[in-house]
Amino acid sequence: MIETCRPLALAAAFTMIAAAGTATAQTLAVRSAPAGATIEFVFNGATISSTTVDPARASSAVVLQAPTGKPETDVHIYFDQCGTRLRVIFVERGVPPPPQQACVRKEIWGWYLARTVTTFVMDLSGSEPSVAVRQGPSPREWLGDAGAKPPRTWPPVPNGLMVSGGGGFSSFGAAVATECGDVAQCSGSGTGIAYSAGISYWLAKFVAAEAGYLKPADVETTGSGSNFRFSGTLESEILFVGGNVGGPVGPVRIYGRGGANYVRAASRSTETIDDATVTVGGVTQTVRGGTQTFTASTAGWSSYFGGGFEIWLKPALAIYAEGGRFTLKGKPRDGSPSQLDDHVTVIGGGVRVHIGR
Repeated sequence: MIETCRPLALAAAFTMIAAAGTATAQTLAVRSAPAGATIEFVFNGATISSTTVDPARASSAVVLQAPTGKPETDVHIYFDQCGTRLRVIFVERGVPPPPQQACVRKEIWGWYLARTVTTFVMDLSGSEPSVAVRQGPSPREWLGDAGAKPPRTWPPVPNGLMVSGGGGFSSFGAAVATECGDVAQCSGSGTGIAYSAGISYWLAKFVAAEAGYLKPADVETTGSGSNFRFSGTLESEILFVGGNVGGPVGPVRIYGRGGANYVRAASRSTETIDDATVTVGGVTQTVRGGTQTFTASTAGWSSYFGGGFEIWLKPALAIYAEGGRFTLKGKPRDGSPSQLDDHVTVIGGGVRVHIGR
């Protein structure tokens, strides 16, 4: 797993720990350097090592032991271009950078944690030098092997305003059993496709406020008895407001969520009773049946909780997956005695867009 950024701050640079092997020395590599250029590695003003770029490859790698003897240290990075001589300068906290001499100096923003297993790769292919970091030996493509692809640069996880939309599946807990009542020959489905939309604002990388809309799948039931049959539908929609708590791991943010939800539900049941014949005093009579429709509306507040993750593919675009359980409590809105006491579980995903900078 690779963490790359431009610039790369200390807090983000070492979130990902390489799983492939360990190294016993720090490695410095320079990609896309001019053929024949001399590259010098400078630590606290002292030149530790130097090499000349192979004319057949736009890359140079210098392997060296940790110069401080410390297991780890914070460094700031500068890049000097002095004609065909290129200097990569590491400076510890509290140590001034060496004189610039007759060079053009570029400063790499941020502090970097240098350990004995750290690989630094400086890429000179763009208009400004950039640095990639890995804890462990670098893959071959980092060193510029012929035909290899450069390491992928993932965008940082943004803060600020996000809008999202998506879909998934919802499943009610007891809606079918409630609609069927004590009718033995009754079945239905409380599972189906759900849709959602939301807005969130990440105040920092670890906490956000959110609000949204959820449309669970309708609950459909059918049942019958010796002289009747019925069908029913429960429709609902949910508004929710709450907060998220989580943190980034490279381009991925993992979070938990919870808060309050307001549900509005409407049920509609149509029952048909068949004609029946009865005999009274030796006379057979027909009792007419008929069809009746019953409706009820409920609404109320309760709570929800869940979690999810988002992957930022671009600075303004991410895909996400999340799940949650919404407790549904509703009191009658139309004077009927009906009440709603259930829960719905939702799993889904979609697209999230970052608005603004």
